[in-house]
Amino acid sequence: NGSCSNITINGGRIIACCGTDSYGAGAAGIGGGKDGSCSNITINGGRITANGGNKAAGIGGGHQGSGSNITVVTSHIVKAGDSENPTTEIAVTRTSTTDIASDLAGKRYVEIEQDPYLDIKAAAVAEIDAAIEGVTDASIIAIATTAKTNIFFARTIEDINSIKTQALADIVTAKAIAEINAAIDETDNDNVKAVATHAATAINAAETSADVNTIKTFALAAIASARAAYIAGKGETLDEMGTPCEDCPAVEVSKGTTSIRLYNPEKVEFMRTE
Repeated sequence: NGSCSNITINGGRIIACCGTDSYGAGAAGIGGGKDGSCSNITINGGRITANGGNKAAGIGGGHQGSGSNITVVTSHIVKAGDSENPTTEIAVTRTSTTDIASDLAGKRYVEIEQDPYLDIKAAAVAEIDAAIEGVTDASIIAIATTAKTNIFFARTIEDINSIKTQALADIVTAKAIAEINAAIDETDNDNVKAVATHAATAINAAETSADVNTIKTFALAAIASARAAYIAGKGETLDEMGTPCEDCPAVEVSKGTTSIRLYNPEKVEFMRTE
């Protein structure tokens, strides 16, 4: 009927089960005896199977007892249920300091083991970190942060790779748009700025990262050409440009299936053809 507190498990293979006689029936696998409670159970590692007695928790309080402040390192998966070999994962979004006692309460069977995909997740996160190296744009960093969190909670290789692939594509897109926006000067004519607007639309519609980079390259060239054409037609400084000149030369650049055409340079089109 005893209670307990301050149990720390750092590793090893642990199989803990309640007793089956009158002295152990109703006790937790790891925690309080029948009618007993237990607090401050910390699991930093190891592979654990804990089975509670009748109406007792696998980890926590015994029958009519309670558990509190039970934490498990985030690199481990916790499953609990009312039958052996539980499949329900507990507190999937927990941190290493999240108290999961309420999630384990009354769950007789608990299994805790290291996430089998830790190395794959670490490699995916490393790829994402490499993609944002040197980036200071908060919106791009947020894409990476969200993806890394989702990877941590993913439970299949397919999900890990899917999250990583989408994040890398989103980062390429966001970086391209940021680079184009950075190329626009505050004193540029609205038609020069329109290049960035059209480029962003085309980039967001692009199907591959290669297309994104192609459009970005053409857009940066078009911005420079448009600016030069305006200056040539209206004066030596952008402040003197006024409206687009009628006789400014057209600029056209194209490669593969993606074309960017700058007309006179009054009109900018980003056109994708099959």
